Amino acid sequence: MIATDANGQRYGHAKDCADELTNVGIPNAHDRIRDWIRRGKLTKTGDYDGRPVYAMADVFRVELATRKAGKRGRRLDNSRTIAHALS
Repeated sequence: MIATDANGQRYGHAKDCADELTNVGIPNAHDRIRDWIRRGKLTKTGDYDGRPVYAMADVFRVELATRKAGKRGRRLDNSRTIAHALS
């Protein structure tokens, strides 16, 4: 479930956020999101159905910051897709 608020911001449960990353071509998204949550890089913005909800913009920012820091050693090939997803 990805929901959009009145300001156009998109939110979802961790699984849904990972599915969105996968949809834009980022592999192993489920593992990455779990790792970011565990390490405190991604924090919840609220709860829905008793489960934490995360802002998609935060998910994409963490992904871009990780790439920029060279953590995975390859450049982001689909930055236009991610930038479009943030808007």
